[in-house]
Amino acid sequence: APRRKPMFVLKRLKVFLAAVLVLALAAAARWGGTTSLFERLVYGTVGAVRVTWLNTLLPYGGAERAKLLLAERSREVVRLRRRNAALEERLRRLSAERGGVPAGGDAVYVTARVAGRDPRTWRHEVVVDRGSRDGVRAGAMVMDHAGLVGRTSRVSGRTARVRLITDPGTATSCKILPADAYCIAMGTGSKTLRLELVPAPYRVGAGDRVVTSGYGGHYPPGIPIGRVSSVIEQSHRLTKPVTCRPSARLDRMDYVMIIVEGASGRRPARDKTPAREAPARQPGAQREQTGGEP
Repeated sequence: APRRKPMFVLKRLKVFLAAVLVLALAAAARWGGTTSLFERLVYGTVGAVRVTWLNTLLPYGGAERAKLLLAERSREVVRLRRRNAALEERLRRLSAERGGVPAGGDAVYVTARVAGRDPRTWRHEVVVDRGSRDGVRAGAMVMDHAGLVGRTSRVSGRTARVRLITDPGTATSCKILPADAYCIAMGTGSKTLRLELVPAPYRVGAGDRVVTSGYGGHYPPGIPIGRVSSVIEQSHRLTKPVTCRPSARLDRMDYVMIIVEGASGRRPARDKTPAREAPARQPGAQREQTGGEP
């Protein structure tokens, strides 16, 4: 049996060449004009080989390549999904270490893409592609991987406007670490924030961390805001001017996290368990507790 296999292949090849030759002769006989028999034979052979290649060999090879490409893409999708899961877990851990989104599942967030910015209000607000249909509501905290971005101001069904912390009308209660100096971060409409009411006696220097204080109820404590960029010491005043550079990439961010439940201060769902009725007090016991006469 092994010896007959080459003979079988050779016979198939002869049949194939004979079929090509017949097709070439038929094509040459069909063509007229001033071309010679040799030219017509060459043209007919090339045309027959091309037709045979397109109808038999090419589809088979294309299907094989498609199968290999599909298998490679499937492996790539699996790899990207694993990497995405690992990055999300790493993001939760880093946010927890920096005082951001709790890693224990207390906060629920949705990822949103920055869909638009108005050049006139470039450092005031952005538009994201998530809305009330995704659980977003007005006043929700917005972050990126580095720190606080701002809060949602107006929400529609599919989009929301995010008011940035650099907006001139924004004031964020914060504190400077490690001095524990409480102050207010005011938006300036530029790349930096102005820290007001920083007590002059506190030792504050460039590079110190600025985080939310938790006062005011808008943000939980410990959310990264930025780092001190400059300090002007003034001995004759009770406070000193301090500037802060935000940690979030406000000028070139593509994706943000919108906290829809938990760390943003959203009220938890009410307990639907019916409350037990308090036992009726005896008249004597009530007078005894209030100090009345029997």
